[in-house]
Amino acid sequence: MLRDEDSQKKNRSNVIELEAAHPTSVLPDPVVSVKQQRQRLKIITEYLCFVVETALRKRPHFAYYLDSADNLKKLLLKQKPKRQGAISSQSDPDKKAPPPEVFDEVMRLADPECHYNPFTSLVRNRNYLMFQVLYETGMRAGEILQLKVEDIEFTDQIISVVRRHDDPGDKWRSIEPNAKTEERELPISFELSQALYNYIFNERRLLAEKLNHGFVFVSNKGPSIGTPMSLSQFSKMVLKVAKNESLATYIEGEGIKIDKHVTRHGFRHNFNKRLSEAIDQYNKKAINENRLNDVISEKAEIDTRKYLLGHRSDKSGQVYNLRHTKEIAEKLHMKAIEEVSEKLKAMRKQVPGMDGTKL
Repeated sequence: MLRDEDSQKKNRSNVIELEAAHPTSVLPDPVVSVKQQRQRLKIITEYLCFVVETALRKRPHFAYYLDSADNLKKLLLKQKPKRQGAISSQSDPDKKAPPPEVFDEVMRLADPECHYNPFTSLVRNRNYLMFQVLYETGMRAGEILQLKVEDIEFTDQIISVVRRHDDPGDKWRSIEPNAKTEERELPISFELSQALYNYIFNERRLLAEKLNHGFVFVSNKGPSIGTPMSLSQFSKMVLKVAKNESLATYIEGEGIKIDKHVTRHGFRHNFNKRLSEAIDQYNKKAINENRLNDVISEKAEIDTRKYLLGHRSDKSGQVYNLRHTKEIAEKLHMKAIEEVSEKLKAMRKQVPGMDGTKL
């Protein structure tokens, strides 16, 4: 009995009174820190999205509610105060995606005939085809996984991006990949059109014909064979190349500095970089040939980018053009420096004694 009492006294001695530890006389900080403001807004936003998902999950057209919740989330998070260094991070293209030459090397490694291809022969052709679509069109992962055979016009070389929220035909994937952007038609190369045709009517047909669905890219093995590929499978596919030793060796050997590995979304940034370069080259040629009416204006370029990416806002595409904008800024800056340098040299020659002659 005495031992029990001693034990109780010992336990009570370890108890800390909350009121004593945090006396009410201590006032809170008069100003909430930027870090706290950001964290609170983040938690509030996540809670509101949780409420929407929980309350409306069984409603018809649930995916449309999710879109509205996603737009609200973005709107709320835009209100977060900027932390120190946020502006420089947003304006650094290397924080968004690796430089273009890295994506070119990815395409070389993903080629089915490449000796260093990290995939098994069973999935090499399908994987390379998915990389081709990413590289050539800049489509989002959800758009590619929602792609159906009927969306491809092989003769006209066009892929149609179609929004299919709550698709009754997609009964295999627990997380439905959706097109978050606007519907649109994207031109593709003859080579890509033919590669898609060969895959669909040869390889894919043998895998998915019994499941009666139209999704283009399907699993090649295991219990999920013939079913539409999932976002998780797509992510793992890209990650396998991004973490590949051959790619790391190339990046190190070329002395390329990267702050972000290759991702599915990084292909959209790379697509925009090539689009900007193509517009610049087109305009340069039009000017040299005195076809000034054919020059693509800034407004036309914004509209083109907006359409190809499926954006609703003109500003949405700005972040994807950071690398091209940075390169142009650096070229203009260097040109200005060279002009100033030449001007200073000319001025020095006019100063008595600066040209080496005696005063």
